[in-house]
Amino acid sequence: MNHHLLVSSDEEECFEEILSGNLSYPRWRKTMVQPLFQRNSHTCVIYKDFMIINGGHDGDHSLNDTLIYNLRTLKWERLMVSKKAMRKRYGHTACLYEDSNRIIFFGGKSAISSGLLEEVLDDIIIATIHEADGSNF
Repeated sequence: MNHHLLVSSDEEECFEEILSGNLSYPRWRKTMVQPLFQRNSHTCVIYKDFMIINGGHDGDHSLNDTLIYNLRTLKWERLMVSKKAMRKRYGHTACLYEDSNRIIFFGGKSAISSGLLEEVLDDIIIATIHEADGSNF
């Protein structure tokens, strides 16, 4: 079984690479897939055959989009999250709730005032994955 790892940052710059490998072997290889754009400080959960990435920071701005990577087809889909539903954030946490179709997001930070100031967030958002294939919130 292959395991996938999204490499995002070395604390100086963001990368656009996916490394693929089997955890039983100490070798990883670059997978020929281009993510939609660079980010760091995002969250990531695996739901069925999908890696779901939310938010993060692109070096200049907080993000509130959701990227879905299909682990079978190796293709990306980008979903925009309503500003009313979830503020732009990075450094937050996410987890699947009891093997269900719900993802819980907590906290993080949001850049305010042209990114010069940060607001620490203490909210909880529960998102439901609506389609059986995991490709839509």
